[in-house]
Amino acid sequence: MPLTLEKLQQKKIWFCCPYWRRKFSNKYNTRLLAQLLKVPMAKLYWYGQYPIKIPFDNLPSHYIIRPTSGASSQGVFVVSNGYDLKSGQQITHKKIIKSLQKYQSKHPYTYFLVEEFVKNERGLYQMPVDYKIHMFADRVGCIQRVSESDHRKGRHKLYDSNWVPLPTHPERYLECYPEDRIYPPPNNLSKMLEYARKIGKVYDHYVRLDFFQTSNGPILCEFTPTPCLGLHVTD
Repeated sequence: MPLTLEKLQQKKIWFCCPYWRRKFSNKYNTRLLAQLLKVPMAKLYWYGQYPIKIPFDNLPSHYIIRPTSGASSQGVFVVSNGYDLKSGQQITHKKIIKSLQKYQSKHPYTYFLVEEFVKNERGLYQMPVDYKIHMFADRVGCIQRVSESDHRKGRHKLYDSNWVPLPTHPERYLECYPEDRIYPPPNNLSKMLEYARKIGKVYDHYVRLDFFQTSNGPILCEFTPTPCLGLHVTD
């Protein structure tokens, strides 16, 4: 039975079993939890199981499509005026539908979200910088700034909660991206951390929370308790 906001408001349903946190690996359920905790996310234009039913004719010229489950940005489209910024190619509605159906054939219980493509902090429609905040309950372990969530193109740098870069010697903490240069913090780092602590306190476990810094402040993208299935973590 699917989770709803009304059910989520009854705390006993959160803790229905020892593995209740797994419910929030579903990206639609993430939206419900964020709504309950008043943590902003991108607008939801459409949610459903069948790609053929996506109302493309009613969508704005900029939008994002992603599956409710999955990793490494598989099944994700970042569309800007008929151009997919992820693949760097022109894209049609038919190609999107065919690709999503192929993805769904391997992941049959997947639904899809069509969401607002938010502008970055400079007010531009570009591939967003990811701020992946590694939380231990409401304690910030580190902030991982990722230039692009593509393991072939992206670069990252780790910072503490005060935006002090973490050392890379004698070993790196995470090896999922090549090392990036040092960047200044996002405009609303304190608000981003406030949201992260709010969710982390409820989750009460390790979780990585992914945020975007937009022209209207930070928004939550998603979270995962097992980044990259636990791979790329050093001793």
